[in-house]
Amino acid sequence: MRDILAENVMQTAFVPTYIKAREKNIHPEKFLRIIFTIFLCASVILTILGIIFTPQIVSLIAYGFRRIPDKFTLTVKVTRLTFPFLILVSVSAFFQAVLNAFKRFFAPAISPTLFNISIVSLGIAAYFILPQNYYIWAIAAGVILGGIIQLTFLLSQTALLGIKPKITLTLKHPLLKQFGKLLVPVFLSTGFTRITLFVNTLIASFLREGSVAYLNYAFRIMHLPIGLFAVGVQTVSMPSITEAVTGDRDVGEPVWKSITYNILFTLPASLFILFDAHLLVKFLFERGAFKNLDTLFTSQALVFYALTILPTGISKVFLNYYYATSRIRIPNITMAVAALVNVLIALTLSKTLSFPALALATASGVTLQTIILTFLVSRELPSPGDFPVTMAKIIFQNLFPTFLIIIFRTRNPYIELLVDSILFGFTWYIMGIIFNFLPSPLRK
Repeated sequence: MRDILAENVMQTAFVPTYIKAREKNIHPEKFLRIIFTIFLCASVILTILGIIFTPQIVSLIAYGFRRIPDKFTLTVKVTRLTFPFLILVSVSAFFQAVLNAFKRFFAPAISPTLFNISIVSLGIAAYFILPQNYYIWAIAAGVILGGIIQLTFLLSQTALLGIKPKITLTLKHPLLKQFGKLLVPVFLSTGFTRITLFVNTLIASFLREGSVAYLNYAFRIMHLPIGLFAVGVQTVSMPSITEAVTGDRDVGEPVWKSITYNILFTLPASLFILFDAHLLVKFLFERGAFKNLDTLFTSQALVFYALTILPTGISKVFLNYYYATSRIRIPNITMAVAALVNVLIALTLSKTLSFPALALATASGVTLQTIILTFLVSRELPSPGDFPVTMAKIIFQNLFPTFLIIIFRTRNPYIELLVDSILFGFTWYIMGIIFNFLPSPLRK
């Protein structure tokens, strides 16, 4: 539900349409009020329905939990408590998108930190104050509190731009049809994602005990570089690509520049996680009830999830290009193909590879989608002449630090991870300076 109403829809449908309204002066303030009203009302309605039908939703997503009644009941209660977060995150995503459309990227990027700090703070407080069986309730309360703090911060930032959207009863605007058209890939993408997530979670719930948790832990680690780099470049590139399309300028320049930056940052993240997966999981999670065997299983899933980072970043930029040009057919087809491949691999290999097959299925679907998009976009927007040379430099830049972390070994895993991080980061940075293609802020 968050994918339907929050960041995904705002980045995909709202930002390019709003920029067009602003650039061509087609009643941008009216458009803001309409979109704000629609998504506020939709999030409230979905939240109410979600609270009412929580048991059915939990059964659908994790049917295997029904074999453990206490686990199922607790999941239902916690889900109901956190459902109002949907309203908070939907409205927050709206204000994030407004700021992004004005190329004010810092506030939207830093606002989730306030949300995370709230959850971590209440979790730590619960550890010292509350009995263990109340920890999960403290985390749930942190979700709601964090959502409120994040929304308050974003409201203050948009107010500085003089933007204070209000609810309106007038739902007519010349660009509303275009906005609705761009919603189609969002809904399809969400649908395909939910299908693959449903299949993966359903299969995992019938595999060895802890499979769902191992996949979730690994996914969270993998999602950090995706959120930092892939989504970051996607967010920054959308206004530039849309402005180029609206102003009839060269679209290839912002597209391939964004692709270059995406590869520059996601490739090293992928390689580092791939070769230090076990050390990362051990450092982050191995304590208390999380034992060495749990580290081993989680790192097995993480190795396959690491293969998702690079193609995810590339596909997000190419999808931005299609959304900015209001073409949704190709994104819809590639998403369907990715979902189909994901489900087929999950169903086929889970019996032999167990839960790591589900991470491999995710990586395979995204990779195939990226290959198709790269081929199609390259036919319309040929890459710059120096692009192959730049890619060769980036690959070489990452091979050397990767080699260093492969050969360095020590008996202490924490020291090894620390040294690997320093070796990899420092060598990568120096190589970037030598080749002179790091972004200017990183060269200072």
